[in-house]
Amino acid sequence: MNTVDFLSISKDICPERISIIFDGKSWTYEQLYKRSNQLAQAFVGLGVRKGESIGILEVNCNQYIESYFATARLGALFVPLNFRSKSEELTYMLNHAEIKILLVGGRYIEL
Repeated sequence: MNTVDFLSISKDICPERISIIFDGKSWTYEQLYKRSNQLAQAFVGLGVRKGESIGILEVNCNQYIESYFATARLGALFVPLNFRSKSEELTYMLNHAEIKILLVGGRYIEL
């Protein structure tokens, strides 16, 4: 069993059950499954392959979880970056993590 199986099994057993509640909105397991699969396909379209790294600089939110499952589906590496890091620290992490795609929340774009 792997990480993606946890989502697949939940989607198969209770697709309409709420999986995520964030900022007054909610998503079912079925919706989370579909959204993470769509994101995985977008990653493939951008050339991400198994074993490559996808980084994220964001607070805990639904997109964070969707990105995690999408990355796992591809067999890629999920690289969470600490949004509290200074720009010099982030530069170091980005230069050494060999990140193929970096997902950045709106509030961190200037950073």
